[in-house]
Amino acid sequence: MTTTKAGTAPPGVRDPARRTIKSSLLKDSMTYTRYSLETNGEFTEFDSTIGPGYSNPEHYHTRFTETFTCTAGVLTIMLDGKKLVLESGESAKVDIGHRHSLANASDEEARFLTRLEPGDESFEQAMYIMHGLAEDGMTNRDGVPGSPITLAVLVGLMDTWLTGWGFWLASPVLFVMRRYGKGNGLESRLVQKYWSSD
Repeated sequence: MTTTKAGTAPPGVRDPARRTIKSSLLKDSMTYTRYSLETNGEFTEFDSTIGPGYSNPEHYHTRFTETFTCTAGVLTIMLDGKKLVLESGESAKVDIGHRHSLANASDEEARFLTRLEPGDESFEQAMYIMHGLAEDGMTNRDGVPGSPITLAVLVGLMDTWLTGWGFWLASPVLFVMRRYGKGNGLESRLVQKYWSSD
């Protein structure tokens, strides 16, 4: 079996049925079309659907660019304060460090392809963990874990940094909590449960 830094191949490589992760709570689903492992680290790619009313908070990444391609419905992206409305076949690229958020402001489901460049296995792991925690009832209705240490671990794995003064002030605390979560084995346990285990 092919191994990665996590010690095992991604869930969907071991079992094709696990390429798709979804959550009724989060109103979304993701299907990995290419894990970073399958592209020699060049990119990660997944097909997502989000229901009407879905939105995520403004954030940025420091490890990868994101390219979003709408394949059905309408996807709204706020990029550095500018509103982009993508219809089927249209794409938008978000470079490292640029503020952005996603939303579905329509009455229909929106579907889109996301490509991270370079590929990012830690992000992939975080998505499995986040959806698993939501389905296990360990988050609030917005998908935020009840434990701040778990949240800090997820933020670090996802490389997803929220914007605004409150988050900027909290960043040093999150950094310390993530180090604590790694040091006491929480990150390893979450990866083992939601990524490595069958």
